[in-house]
Amino acid sequence: MAEDTTIAAGEDAGIEATKTPKAKKSGAKAAKAAKAANRNRPARKKAAAASGSAANFLEPEVRAACRKAAKDQGMEMNHFLQKAVETYMLVHGDLEPELRARISAKRQVIDGAVRTAREIDGTGGFDENFVLNVMKAVTTDPETGKLYETAIGGKVTDEKAPRKSSLNQQLGRVIKTAVGAKAKRNEAGRLARAQVAGEAITSYTLLEKTA
Repeated sequence: MAEDTTIAAGEDAGIEATKTPKAKKSGAKAAKAAKAANRNRPARKKAAAASGSAANFLEPEVRAACRKAAKDQGMEMNHFLQKAVETYMLVHGDLEPELRARISAKRQVIDGAVRTAREIDGTGGFDENFVLNVMKAVTTDPETGKLYETAIGGKVTDEKAPRKSSLNQQLGRVIKTAVGAKAKRNEAGRLARAQVAGEAITSYTLLEKTA
């Protein structure tokens, strides 16, 4: 992008692009740097979530204790802090009834997903389709399935439910973290993903565990 801008500016000024090799080289370097930054952004976001950058205001000892508690609950640090805030608001906050019901349902679904993930993993049920298997177990259970629908504002298989995408993304992360798994990658180094129809999710990342 930076290279194109440099060339366009040269043409507008009546300068041929071939006569400005230094500018072209500089533009190419800038474009390459921008591309590398975009490629590394997901990794930086993941690291920030895991470390709980939002908890920097806490004393180091408190932050360390929170990080341990988050790990014990199978959660990333930021998810742990979100749970703490939402749980406090459910108990002490002045929330509208609809919002209270929705947040309560979401919290129960997430806690249920972590519990289910550990149960399935504990009986040797882990495989690359682990996210799908846990989501099936959670959403087909009469109780948690109903809570899931309350949390997303629609039916389990309704792809247009207003809060479905954000909850599913969070569920995918906590399911992976709960059992110490990591995202599987294909031969090209990209995340290995699968598509599915007629389920609460339409796609998911395949998982694996480090031997």
